[in-house]
Formats: sequence, structure tokens, C-alpha cells
Amino acid sequence: FNANNVTLSVLGQAGSNLVLGAANVTSTAAGNLTATSALGNIGNAGAMSVAGTALFQTGNGNITIAQSNVGFGSLRFIGNQVNISETGNMDILTGSTAYGTAQLVSGGSISIIDQGSVVSFGNTVAMQAAGNITLTKLQAVGTIAVTATGTKDLSALSLSADLNSKTPVFGGAGANVDPKP
Repeated sequence: FNANNVTLSVLGQAGSNLVLGAANVTSTAAGNLTATSALGNIGNAGAMSVAGTALFQTGNGNITIAQSNVGFGSLRFIGNQVNISETGNMDILTGSTAYGTAQLVSGGSISIIDQGSVVSFGNTVAMQAAGNITLTKLQAVGTIAVTATGTKDLSALSLSADLNSKTPVFGGAGANVDPKP
């Protein structure tokens, strides 16, 4: 794709894949990208650049955006298992949900942008960033692991309410800021 705003919506079937992009070509949305698959999975085959919001949503499928050179202005996801790697900063919009395990990797920093709700994880979540990780408005059922070369700031979260009384796992060289009790 190469357009201002791009919307791709398929019914799919269990186990099928909506594959975005192509090898050796960068798919570009100067505005927003909305990709939904009612029954299948969402993945990518090549680089993507989205200046606005990238929304990936599946009914009960998985989201795997793991090819190199992927960048979004902001990110929202709703799916079962979520594995997203972004070259630059990862700005996750509240309302994002991973029902299963999640792995989020950023070549920059990871932060949450408040749009009135929370980011929820129904299982374990691992976040890795080359910069800082700043988490607010987040709820996780499983353990959350944050690894960054910069500061890992969970001070806006409550250990008992937001993190289901599961102590976060910190990794990386930067400072760790614990959640509130």
C-alpha cells in the first residue's frame, strides 16, 4: 500500500493470515492504517511506515509485526498473542489489548498515550526498548518484564491493582522505578 489513509478489513478464517506489505518494498500510509481480520491472524512481509495511528485488530487471532524497518506514529492493537517490533519509539494508545502473551520491542522508547481507558494484557508481557520505558494506564494479569538501556518507570502503576500483585521483572542498564504498592 501507498496512500494517505489505508483500511484493510477481511473476514479471514481461523489460521489464515492477513499479510501486510511485501519484501524489499516499504508500504506507506501518510495518515492512518487500519488492518482488521475477523477470524485470522495479522502479520507483515516487509517494511511499513505509518505517519498516523496504526490499528491492528483480530477477533481471536494473533498479531505478528516483526519485519525490520517498521514505524508508526502511534500504535493500537487488539488480539490474542501480540508480537510487535518497531524501529523507533513505540507510543501505545490506551484501549490496546492482548488477551494472550505479548512481546513489544522498540528501537527507541516505549510509552503509553492516554485516550481515556487502559492498555490491558491478559497474560505475561515482555517489553524491550533501546531507550526508556514509561508505563501508565496499564493492567496486566501475568508478569510484566521490562528491559531497557534507559529508565524503566512504573511509578504510575499500582502493584496490587494494575499488576495483579505480580512483581515486575526489570532488566537492562537503566534505572528502575518501582510501581506503588
